[in-house]
Amino acid sequence: MKSYKLAIVGATGLVGRTILKILEEKKFKNFEYTLFSSSKSAGTELKFMNKNYVVKELTENSFDENFDFAIFSAGAETAKKFAPIAASKNCIVIDNSSAFRMQDDVPLIVPEVNFEDVINHKNIIANPNCSTIQAVVVLKPLDDKFKIKRIIYSTYQAVSGSGKLGLEDLENGRIGAQTPLLKFSHPIYDNCLPQIDIFLINGYTKEEMKMVNETRKILGHPNLPVTATCVRVPVTNCHGESINIEFENDFDLDEWIDTVQTLLDSPEFTLDRSKKCTTGRRCSYYDDCFDESKLPDDSILFLTTSSHKLQAYANGIRRISDLEPKDIEGFKLQYAQYMASKHGIFYDKAALRIWTSMIQYPISYLDFEWDTFAIPPYENMKAFDVLCFQYSLHIEDVNHNLSHHDFFDTADCREKF
Repeated sequence: MKSYKLAIVGATGLVGRTILKILEEKKFKNFEYTLFSSSKSAGTELKFMNKNYVVKELTENSFDENFDFAIFSAGAETAKKFAPIAASKNCIVIDNSSAFRMQDDVPLIVPEVNFEDVINHKNIIANPNCSTIQAVVVLKPLDDKFKIKRIIYSTYQAVSGSGKLGLEDLENGRIGAQTPLLKFSHPIYDNCLPQIDIFLINGYTKEEMKMVNETRKILGHPNLPVTATCVRVPVTNCHGESINIEFENDFDLDEWIDTVQTLLDSPEFTLDRSKKCTTGRRCSYYDDCFDESKLPDDSILFLTTSSHKLQAYANGIRRISDLEPKDIEGFKLQYAQYMASKHGIFYDKAALRIWTSMIQYPISYLDFEWDTFAIPPYENMKAFDVLCFQYSLHIEDVNHNLSHHDFFDTADCREKF
């Protein structure tokens, strides 16, 4: 059996680690692997295929080693620079970025849809963005059977797609932090933004035109009428889509439903929730997957506001200290957890100095309890309004004398409180 040499570019990132995990599950016996990253992560040691690999720095000479294939997951700029170098040395590149998607001589492949187009490659193969992938897998069998006449997309895309700064904007809004927006032009928390990427001269956003053009290319209909509205929604993970389709051919509704149901019942859509969770937050099945009583205090599963912690856990990372600094998503509390996991304790000395310099007496310590009701129990309340019913208040004066006040009520106590 022939042996192949495969390069993984961007191996230390979360997506790169996922690629390694999938390759381990496939258990290819006839591949020799080399892992690459930027200079910042070069030298990292990763356990892969029951072997320890030292990650190499990606340079213009990296592909002199006669690789057969390279999987790139290091962003568009890295791909634009290094993928042509690899391709020129007869290495077939599979690129995960947007760098080559719309180039005429680069096939844009979703294996379940247009794998036959891969034969037209010139050593670079692109894959589309996530919103396009999940759409065309459904559209292809419908097009084959009923011939699609036009498509109207409405997408509802999670904040994780905008990167770390977008996630920080969402978290800052959630906790009520009075900080400038880092990514968005308007607050994303408790809001929907009908703009993803920049607006183009035709009035569409770049993301919307990506959906239009990639769909046409993958389905092989360059003039297919397609329109899209892409909205950023205030959730960490999980994209949703509504697709309105008009067909050339007549169809029976039951036949259409059977076609879609057959697709959904196929093995590709079977969910193994312990390995393919769709969110970094706890879900209804969390306790089926993880027993918290057996986890260390610095378990990766306790990393606050992380959209990647379950993926990191699936990739073999058990403690927060096992993360690389670049995998911290930009939140201050995550950094504090990381430093505490590394060193046993962490003090934000600058924050403490600022806080203590602002203390003015009297100092009040307030603890209160509240509840919400889906069905408002009292007049002039809306669904899920907060109702406070108890508090305990301590007041310390400049001489450190302490007084105590408390309140408790079980009825409509809004005015009294």
